Amino acid sequence: MNSSEKKSINKLLTIGFVLSFFFCISGLVVSIIGIVKAKKNNGQFIGSVAPFEYKKDPNNKHKFIIDKKAARIVKKVFAMILDGKSKKDVVDELNNWNLCLDYLD
Repeated sequence: MNSSEKKSINKLLTIGFVLSFFFCISGLVVSIIGIVKAKKNNGQFIGSVAPFEYKKDPNNKHKFIIDKKAARIVKKVFAMILDGKSKKDVVDELNNWNLCLDYLD
């Protein structure tokens, strides 16, 4: 076998390897997407962080429990809105409470 034939064979082997790797990865992606869809359809949370006012249930990472501290804050925000305060007034009030620093610790 001459060197040009060897180069051609090496190119074909490389292309074959890349294609088989691609099909393997694409099959894996399809499987992962199917698992995620099934979990969503079953009502399971699949994110990493629970929405504000909730915490992940320590017994079941796919369910939430109400965070009582955050719930008080959300109720106060809704009360301010129902009292007719503007969005700016609500934001200013939240900033005065220094919630971002205290709550995330």
